Amino acid sequence: METFKTMIIGSPPIFDFNSVDDSDYSDLDLSDEEDSICLLPDIDQRNINNPTKIARYAETIFSLAKEETHDIALQNFFESQNDITPEMHEIAIKWLFSIQSQCQMSSNSLFEAVIYLNTILTRVNIEKSKLQLMTVTCMWLAAKMEERAIPTLNDLIYICSNNYTADDFVQCERDVLRILDYRLNFPTPKFFLRRLTDAIDADSAIIEVSNFFCELSLIPLEFINYDPSTIALACICLGKLSMREFCPTKRLMSYAHIDGLEDVKSCAKLLVKYASILMTDKKHILYKKFTDEHLNKSILDMELDINIDRQL
Repeated sequence: METFKTMIIGSPPIFDFNSVDDSDYSDLDLSDEEDSICLLPDIDQRNINNPTKIARYAETIFSLAKEETHDIALQNFFESQNDITPEMHEIAIKWLFSIQSQCQMSSNSLFEAVIYLNTILTRVNIEKSKLQLMTVTCMWLAAKMEERAIPTLNDLIYICSNNYTADDFVQCERDVLRILDYRLNFPTPKFFLRRLTDAIDADSAIIEVSNFFCELSLIPLEFINYDPSTIALACICLGKLSMREFCPTKRLMSYAHIDGLEDVKSCAKLLVKYASILMTDKKHILYKKFTDEHLNKSILDMELDINIDRQL
């Protein structure tokens, strides 16, 4: 009769895992993951371990955002408005800068609010007496999308010097939502600029100057005609050139998914024109913002004598 001992002795030998060569086996999931990372653009491979960059999906998000940019044209503004002039539009945008500063909002809120306002002004006629109400309401809605701390109705009433009531703001909010067809998330030049500055690993001075040009594009009405990604590319190129650095234009064009430079050069020339004027006005809200003691004041080191056609 076979005993328990003889059964153990007669059993198959225990497998020695130490004798296995790792090359004989592969983790399919890990291999597929490594392959997918290799297919990402350089910028996303570099940021793969930074969760804030969502590197695996960044290129897809960027591509979709570029496809979703909507068309608003300067001609539509003049066709829609009877009372509002380009000068009044500039005043309204400066109100938004002021509110952003007073309420310590992010630049995301500022850019979204400007797109809301520009879209409205190219779609429906706004009475002159309602421009401030509409402008502040656009910032209020943008804050609801982008901020943790949202201005109260009392804050808005105070900002407008008690010219409007709480009911006025609530009704205006309904009107804004209706005109925008309840769309409150638009790709902005700032959205595209972040990706481009990251693509060339721009230093703080280049980022600051590029942001200056980007925020400058919000003020003159002419920039309505340019696609947000075109503005962003013009801004980062000017950021490099105005700081006397080489601009990797072709690389930036690739990341921006832009094939031609004609619109970029046109936009850049317009930015240089307005920047040259602005830099002589130390009381300008944008000059004061970018020469604040908390910043590097890099715009003071800019060289605006740039040959766009030759250097881009």
